[in-house]
Amino acid sequence: MAKKILIISQLFYPDTFGGSEKVLYYQAKELIKNGFDVTVLVRKNKAGLANQDVVEGIKVIRYENILDKIWGKSLSDIFFLPGIIKNVCLKENFDLIIYHHDYAAYGFLKAKINLPSIYVFHASYAKELLVEGLEGKIGINFIDNILKNIFSKFLLKTEIAALNKCKQVIALSKFSKSIIKDLVPDILDEKISVIGGGVNLDFFKPGDKSIARQKLSLATNRPILFTVRRLVGRMGIENLINACQKLKNDFPNFLLYIGGRGALANKFDALVKDLNLTENIKFLGFIKDEELPLYYQSADAFILPTLAYEGFGLITLEALACGTPVLGTPVGATPEILSQINKSYIFKDKDSEAIYNGIKDFMNSKEWQDNKELAMKLRAFVEQNYSWEKAGNALISQINKLI
Repeated sequence: MAKKILIISQLFYPDTFGGSEKVLYYQAKELIKNGFDVTVLVRKNKAGLANQDVVEGIKVIRYENILDKIWGKSLSDIFFLPGIIKNVCLKENFDLIIYHHDYAAYGFLKAKINLPSIYVFHASYAKELLVEGLEGKIGINFIDNILKNIFSKFLLKTEIAALNKCKQVIALSKFSKSIIKDLVPDILDEKISVIGGGVNLDFFKPGDKSIARQKLSLATNRPILFTVRRLVGRMGIENLINACQKLKNDFPNFLLYIGGRGALANKFDALVKDLNLTENIKFLGFIKDEELPLYYQSADAFILPTLAYEGFGLITLEALACGTPVLGTPVGATPEILSQINKSYIFKDKDSEAIYNGIKDFMNSKEWQDNKELAMKLRAFVEQNYSWEKAGNALISQINKLI
């Protein structure tokens, strides 16, 4: 009889399109492929989604609460998710629970379910919140700061409790493992398994640059840099824009396309205008998942300017799988990936000067001129090291130790 796994999260791909939900989705697909019976309990994150569904063999239960719009989804989860988890577990005899994200961890802890559990640790959201803040969600600074401190303390307490309670922790990188050790210094090394993410190699693959640009109506005869990020402070977009002010002196014709949405979109747009970079920097807004490979293929380089807490970086692997070189700041897990390819792809620092120098040096390099050979090298690197099959097998190995 197939072992039954319950996965709990606030986010699930393809309902939403972030990195953490892709990790969950592809892990679940690998479990299904290897004979496990998988149910995902997840928030209903947009209208029109079914309460119960089957996605690629994964049973999906979506929940919502009438107080979501009044309290906000996360606050609502604090009060109602434990009961929802209890009810789901009463209806099905699960063998193991996997939880992603802090609020799912809190729900599991409060539900007091007596089952072995695995905590997939994407990041310390408590630490990220302190860096990132609420990004003006309330709109009054002192209230935002009070709420930031309250929620960060709550999340920190939850993370520590979840790390202590679970039987096994999956960290997506050595950097994430170091964060876990900071949170719980006496946690045993053998309790933490570093299992990186992967890439859908059939979806993200090299393509003809000229054709990709034509399909997206992008310039065919200009150097193109690309990034896609949430437009919030922690992602380093402001430093990247400032770096482009100097880059324009060396490469007047370059283009930087910035994909993504966020609270600081208007601020970044104003900065581009102030620096007279409107002919060089273009904002794309939200990019549909099906268009992402074309944007990677169209770019001469992908830029990752993160300021803090890059827990893994699936977008790094997606770009590399498309044969596009990635240049990034020495933050979080980025050096773990890029140092395996070429250490010069890692900027010396995370400030605008280091970003400028790193991009300029790469655009002057031989690799910039010989993109086809480089694309083959980058693709081979991802195929050998970061398939979802490899990540799935590592996860299954840990599951088999517990059930």
